Amino acid sequence: MSRTRTFWLLFVILTLGIVVRSYHITARSVWFDESFTARLISFPVSELIARTAADVHPPLYYMLVKWWAFVFGFSVLALRSFSVFCAGLSILGAYLFAAQAFRSKHPGLIAAALLAMSPWTIAYAWEARMYTLGMALALFSSFALLRAIRKKSFVWFTIYAVLAVAFVYVHYYALFTITAQGLTLITLFLWQTKGRIGEIMQDRAFWGSILSFLIIAL
Repeated sequence: MSRTRTFWLLFVILTLGIVVRSYHITARSVWFDESFTARLISFPVSELIARTAADVHPPLYYMLVKWWAFVFGFSVLALRSFSVFCAGLSILGAYLFAAQAFRSKHPGLIAAALLAMSPWTIAYAWEARMYTLGMALALFSSFALLRAIRKKSFVWFTIYAVLAVAFVYVHYYALFTITAQGLTLITLFLWQTKGRIGEIMQDRAFWGSILSFLIIAL
């Protein structure tokens, strides 16, 4: 498949995904968690961070929504539109990850289409909460990690670490995704070397992995 055809197919999928997530986006009333978002972003950044320290969620999502609101306003449409924007990013992330994983554009387009039409993800894109941003970061961090492993690139391992850290500061459940990514790395190194520690220690990707997880831990 040519790049031009792939681009336009992905464009159509993205557009369709955003349209179905934007339809009647303000039809439902604001519920408690969304009102919490609207209230929290009204505080100065320093107070916002202090208040999230006592909450069950970290501050990055609220900070990004606050900056988004400065541009687009504090209406229900404006706040929920940030979730729609992140949902669009997640569709793109699904394409990149699947295309990289299977070394083919076709699985990427299939993954993007399935995510674009997923009722579950459509429903959560209607909420002024952090779920679609977390999904986008899960997909982009997985893509970056896979890219780093294949290229044995410290740059891509650093990009992965930055995305993973951002994910943790969006939702603490990111730790489950990062744990799964780490277990995947361990399994991959053991499988490729048949458990020979010397070969693992000589692998550039191994040291890139150590670097990225040290950054995340820090």
